[in-house]
Amino acid sequence: MAKAFNKMTKKLKDNNTQLQQFNIGLQKKVNSEIQKTRRIEQLFFEQKKFADMGQMINAIAHQWRQPLNNIGLIQQYLTDAVLNSEIGNEEYKEHSETLMEIVDNMSATIDDFRTFFTTAKVKERFNIIPAINEFMRLTSAQLENSNIKNTTRCLCCENNNCFETATYEDKGCIYNDLNVLGYLGEFKQVLQNIVMNARDAIIENNIENPVIEILVDTIEQDVVITFEDNGGGIPEDVISNIFDPYFTTKEEGKGTGIGLYISKLIIHDHFGGKLTASNTDDGALFTITLPKVQEI
Repeated sequence: MAKAFNKMTKKLKDNNTQLQQFNIGLQKKVNSEIQKTRRIEQLFFEQKKFADMGQMINAIAHQWRQPLNNIGLIQQYLTDAVLNSEIGNEEYKEHSETLMEIVDNMSATIDDFRTFFTTAKVKERFNIIPAINEFMRLTSAQLENSNIKNTTRCLCCENNNCFETATYEDKGCIYNDLNVLGYLGEFKQVLQNIVMNARDAIIENNIENPVIEILVDTIEQDVVITFEDNGGGIPEDVISNIFDPYFTTKEEGKGTGIGLYISKLIIHDHFGGKLTASNTDDGALFTITLPKVQEI
């Protein structure tokens, strides 16, 4: 009896040892797969970052075209006026100040571009409204070039227009304190992916009177940002796949298929939020939901 018991005990110990070894091996495989997935995701991020960089350089080209033309015209006028003694000191000063304003605005565009691609090492608390304004300064010329009307506003004022002010200085607006925690550059990349997808859909479908509307709202402890366009919407048979890696409805060579996938990763993993997509009667509706954070 004792011999049989000892034999059973030994067998149980052996089985337990084998089970522990199996669990250790399984955990190693799981950790290896996790690391592999993270490396793949990082490659996705880097690949998309290069694609976005090309788009933003194009945006700056559009943004600078008119100011550079204005600088040339003003400089030519000043040169001719000075040579012909047709300008006084006061008028010369006014034109010089105008030139400096143009240069300052162009410099601000470069600053926006730098923050767009700055990779922060730690998460930071930032207000989404200046972030959206900075992004729209970079892309507004591209949208205008495609005759796309853009409206960006919050929903706190009776006339819903205080978000449209260039410097956003309405002290009575409750959205002055819409702070979130995450990476500013990545947030702007998400904006880039959503807005440029809307623009591409509008162009591809030859939409008349095209519109992209960005609304900022707050629901309980969340910031809610919606992007609505009239570009025709997402086909119902693929709408559930649009956040999959390498999935795209664009023609070959016109899209990487990773923009929305990366966007969802950023919002979910780095901001603790949600990114969803749906259709309206006229187009697509993307919704970003982010948890608010309080000032320290």
